[in-house]
Amino acid sequence: MNEIFQIEPIGYASTDYTDAYYKADENGKRNYTKAKITMLDKYKIGIKDLKKDMFITIIFYFNKSKEYNMVSPTCYSKEPLGIFSSRSPRRPNHLGITSSKILEITENTIVIETSDMIDGTPIIDIKLGK
Repeated sequence: MNEIFQIEPIGYASTDYTDAYYKADENGKRNYTKAKITMLDKYKIGIKDLKKDMFITIIFYFNKSKEYNMVSPTCYSKEPLGIFSSRSPRRPNHLGITSSKILEITENTIVIETSDMIDGTPIIDIKLGK
């Protein structure tokens, strides 16, 4: 079975990251930044019951990632890892997931505490977290 799915964004992320290739620190750990998610008008009613300090899970599209390798080096391991045992943005379906705490929320925006999304990242879905 080889199905193709059409998915449209519900919003977009604004972050300090503009480069698709994050730089890890000297210990191999990524530095995360705050992000603001701006909902598209037709989806903004969907965030009405979210509150500050809640945790949410964000599913997003790695729109700058065009290629992938099933095995590749990472900043976390000296040995190449299989794609499904890594957090690489170079994935077969270019989907990413992150969980974070809500710092601020308005009628159509959510500011989250930590993010590894880059500026302009399309948001696919948001679910209540922990």
